[in-house]
Amino acid sequence: MLNLKDTINLMTSADYKERFMAEYHQLETRYLKLRDMCEKLDKELILDFEPTCPREWYNRQMYFMLGYLESLINKAKVEQVKLDIEPSVLVDVDNFVRIDAHTQNIIKS
Repeated sequence: MLNLKDTINLMTSADYKERFMAEYHQLETRYLKLRDMCEKLDKELILDFEPTCPREWYNRQMYFMLGYLESLINKAKVEQVKLDIEPSVLVDVDNFVRIDAHTQNIIKS
């Protein structure tokens, strides 16, 4: 996982693919940090701040982040942009896709 500061050169590059990589890695970093925070929260471990939002809001945020990650991963395949994807993110995105497809089928019924 890259730190956000590690993406600065990619983010300011003239090359579209490098800017795309920065976008992906920034989102992946934020998602992984949020997921880790939620895991600590669920285990009642000490955080370095006191969350004020309901826990469900974090779930909703992670849901949309996973959808965005999935879109970027698929787009990278089509546009032939090589991403170094954190393996646990691939598992989470795969689970998101299955859950989202199931939800869409229920909504259509």
